[in-house]
Order: sequence, then structure tokens, then C-alpha cells
Amino acid sequence: MSDVLGAAIISGSIYALISLGFALGFRVSGVFNLAYGGLLVAAGYANYAFAVLLGLPTWLSIPISILLISGIGFAIEGYGVPFAKKVGLTSLDIMVLTWLLLVVMQDLVIIIFSSTSIYMGSQDVTTGLTFLGTHITSIQFAIMGLTFAGASVLFVISRFTASGREVTAVGDNVALATICGINVKRVIALNAVAASLLAAGAGVLLTYEDRLEPTLGMRFSIIAIVATLVGIRLGPGGAVLGAYAFGLLESVVLYLVDPGLRDSVVYFCLLAAVTVTYRRKLISDVG
Repeated sequence: MSDVLGAAIISGSIYALISLGFALGFRVSGVFNLAYGGLLVAAGYANYAFAVLLGLPTWLSIPISILLISGIGFAIEGYGVPFAKKVGLTSLDIMVLTWLLLVVMQDLVIIIFSSTSIYMGSQDVTTGLTFLGTHITSIQFAIMGLTFAGASVLFVISRFTASGREVTAVGDNVALATICGINVKRVIALNAVAASLLAAGAGVLLTYEDRLEPTLGMRFSIIAIVATLVGIRLGPGGAVLGAYAFGLLESVVLYLVDPGLRDSVVYFCLLAAVTVTYRRKLISDVG
């Protein structure tokens, strides 16, 4: 059982880091932007291209990759999504468009890198510590630390700052926020910057912890949707709790049931999360 808990903490931290940016974008736009999965994959492969293929030092390839890919994410979240809503597209329409962007980004990675999977971490996994029966490497500790730090910062900002209250106001009602004098465009832009940086950063870090493949963008987007819906009432920070819950369930399946059911867990959790959320909304509307 200790192996299950240790693995759940590690995988949950990774999923939480991925989900933070996704949930942050959803909090303002109300749209499940599936393109974040494509950004994650693109950032990982961009860092691989700069560091391995072009020979740039890691300290230079990582920030270049994050800034480059987060710039694309900012254009999508900060300008593309608001424009699509302005011309009358529904949230479902926009989600389909972001899914197409995800497919395009994954296909470009496949074309450029010939479907090559990448791993940039150290082959020496003996360093680190043993926690709850599971060996945790230094990069896993870094991911866990960044996850908790990111969640804590978002919690403090959302609860105790004027900027956090503005984000909440825009997410709840854009028209009312505008009437109250909030600079909606600025809030959307800043939120898009933060969400895109988190997504790109998660993609780069992931390549140092596990093997990344071009087609994993959709899987990570679905996990982010599940995590966001599970913690939807708590805002972006709630996605962290949702991610750890998913990580625990996945670890139980991997260690105690059948590893072959791993992908089935993803889609089952998506169906369950959407069903419960829809039921809550239906009850709220009737009430």
C-alpha cells in the first residue's frame, strides 16, 4: 500500500502541475481549452530541439522553450478564445476548435520529430530519497515543490488580493465586471500569460521525469479536465486536489488491479466528472 501512496503523490504532483494552467484559463474563459495539451507536448519537444539537436545549454534552452510556446498559448487564450466568444461561438464550439489546434500541434511534432519519444532526465535514478516506500528523484521533488508553490501562490492571490478578486469577478460575469470598472482585457491577458507559462513549464519538466510522446497531449488535457471539474468549486487550487485524487485512483489501478486499464481510468473519470458536474448544474438551474 505504501507503493500506491508514494506513486500517487508523484503522479498527482505531475498532473497537478499540468492542471493548474488549464484550470486557471478555464476560471476566466469558461472554456475547456484542449490546446493546453498540445502546448505541453510542444514545449517538451522544443526544449529537446534546442538542448539536444542544437546543443544549447539547459539553462538557456528551458527558458527559450517556455517563452516561445507560452507565447503561442497566450495568443490562443488571450486573443483567440475572447474573439471566438465575441463572434458568437459557444463554449462547445470553441472547445472543438481548441481540440483541432491540439491535433495540429501534435501532428506538427510528429512530422518534425518522426514520432520519436523523448526523455531528457538523468539515467541515474539512484539519487534521491525513499518516501512511503517509493524512491523519489530530485526532479520529482522539484515538480512536487513547484506544484505546492504554484497552488499556494494562486490561493493567496485569489483569496487575498485585488487581482484575484478581479479574476473571480470576470470569471463569474464579464458584463458585470465591466460595469464595475474592471479592466477585463487586462485580466484576461494576465490570466492567459500565467496559464500558458504553467502549461509550457509543465511540458518541459515532464520530459525530465518521464518519457514524452507526441500523442500524449489529449490524455493530459483530459486529466486536466477531470482535475478541474473535481475541484471546480475551489477554483484553480481545487484542480490540485482533483489531480491528486486522480493520481491515487490511477496508482490503485496500476499496482492493485491491472496496468492495462490505465487509459480506461482516464475516460471513466472524465465521464464521471462531467456527469456529476452536469447533475449539479441541472439541480442548481431547477432550484
